Amino acid sequence: MLHYNDFDQVQENLLEEVKKDIVLDRAGLIASSVISPKNRFKTRIQGFVIQDTVNNPIFPIDYPPIDKGNGYIGKIFKQYIAKYQKQYKTNTLPWHYVVEFNKVQGFYVVNNTRPVNLHYPLKTKEMQETIDKNGANLINGDSENLMNSGKELQEMIHILVVGNSELDVYTKDLYDKIGSYIIGPLSKQHKVTPLIREGTFFLNMGKKFKPNVLKKYIKKL
Repeated sequence: MLHYNDFDQVQENLLEEVKKDIVLDRAGLIASSVISPKNRFKTRIQGFVIQDTVNNPIFPIDYPPIDKGNGYIGKIFKQYIAKYQKQYKTNTLPWHYVVEFNKVQGFYVVNNTRPVNLHYPLKTKEMQETIDKNGANLINGDSENLMNSGKELQEMIHILVVGNSELDVYTKDLYDKIGSYIIGPLSKQHKVTPLIREGTFFLNMGKKFKPNVLKKYIKKL
């Protein structure tokens, strides 16, 4: 059974989907199709940032309010392109991975939506300025811990969970996929600690997401 979709496969499907009803800035797409040295990680990966769509203080995407497993990634991509492409000149999502539930298959699927050697579009300082400018509602202290961690967030792997972590209910499969398919392989490859709040952080995740459950899967790595 396929639990993981790589970047090329996801990107091809998303671009075909988005062409149906959104006019893209072709010059921006062409310019962003080459991963230039300035857009690559300058250091080794510094850790992992987990966030959701609805409570995202940087790139909020209101739809879907809850991940019911209906294949929302295409619509999320459309919303991101429509809202942010002119500013960031990109044909990829800002997050390296998007994790969503598939109700037909009955498990969570990991989609690689940004090349892992292409850094997140904003630096820590720029993220903090965006949060302040947007007046984002930070629902717990994890975001502040992340901003004060000394990590350069642009040099971290960003993981997006579809939906609203204040309302959704997650099975153990979600935590297993994040730990086993993303954090585990990359932390070993890049020799970075995966430990919670040392190498793995949370950006405005709600009370329904349980770091302690994820911690159990990271311990097995």
